[in-house]
Amino acid sequence: MRGWLYLAVMCDIGSRRIVGWSMGTSPNEQLASQAFKMAYKLRQPDAGFVHHSDRGSAYTAGGYQAQLKACGALTGLSRAGNCWDNAVCESWFANLKKQWLENVGTVSFQRCRGEILEYIAWYNSRRVHSSLDYRSPIDYEADFWQSASLQQAA
Repeated sequence: MRGWLYLAVMCDIGSRRIVGWSMGTSPNEQLASQAFKMAYKLRQPDAGFVHHSDRGSAYTAGGYQAQLKACGALTGLSRAGNCWDNAVCESWFANLKKQWLENVGTVSFQRCRGEILEYIAWYNSRRVHSSLDYRSPIDYEADFWQSASLQQAA
């Protein structure tokens, strides 16, 4: 693989599920925008939802911020130099590197994309989290919505 493959992800902080992603050869506004569009289409949140990101230029760009505003997002940006504000995503990237890509080595962009997509699918459906009572993000969400519908019925 020559050059870099950049990855933007959108993570649901409540369930730890990766709900949007995009890959490309440049870490630009378009990459972040594509990941956001995927997440927005999947979640279809009501206006007033919180979108939190780091202070990368892709996320602070005027067009990206306008896109968030048009969707009714409340925005929050990490403080400069503070990774703790975005810890869930930072942890996700660390796990991707340690658990999945460590043994991949130098490969084509296509293979790397495939490996990342496999990891996202595995992470969302199979990787358990202590913060989710040892359930995967998808299982946690299913339990959450089932519980919410039972509470509404009562």
